[in-house]
Amino acid sequence: CRRPPRRHLLLSICLLPAPILSPSCSCYCYCCARKEQTMLKNHLVPCVLDPIPSCALWAGIFVGIDSLQYGTTPSIRTFGLYAGGLFTYHAMVCPMEVIHGRRSSLHNVAAGFTLGYVGVSTGRLGVPFINPYSLHYSRHPAIIGGAVYGAIGGALATLGGKPI
Repeated sequence: CRRPPRRHLLLSICLLPAPILSPSCSCYCYCCARKEQTMLKNHLVPCVLDPIPSCALWAGIFVGIDSLQYGTTPSIRTFGLYAGGLFTYHAMVCPMEVIHGRRSSLHNVAAGFTLGYVGVSTGRLGVPFINPYSLHYSRHPAIIGGAVYGAIGGALATLGGKPI
């Protein structure tokens, strides 16, 4: 294990997680850093770009359901909101998979909880499966919303075949 050149040290430490430190020595392993950087390039970019078609498809389906259910005309703004929300969800899961080096439904739980918490606390999302009156009198409706959206994300990931 040898020390990397000084120009790579800051970049490697900023981009890579702690588990790549070699247990056999106290210095930072340059070969491990190169392997992790290759993993970042080979997994993160496709992981972020691959869900774009499915986000567009499901956003179109949700806009159609929304317009049929509420009698509104489909709009580009509504499509963008649905597609952006789905893409943000996928974009939050990807770095967690790269950092941990494996796929897990817990990543989906964390992403769903975060987006649910932010959406409910800003008033942009409602909380499904919960009585609105009991939610209104709750002390922390955003936490309940985050828990529900996290559970939905985790359940769908587990049904999709991701391990816990």
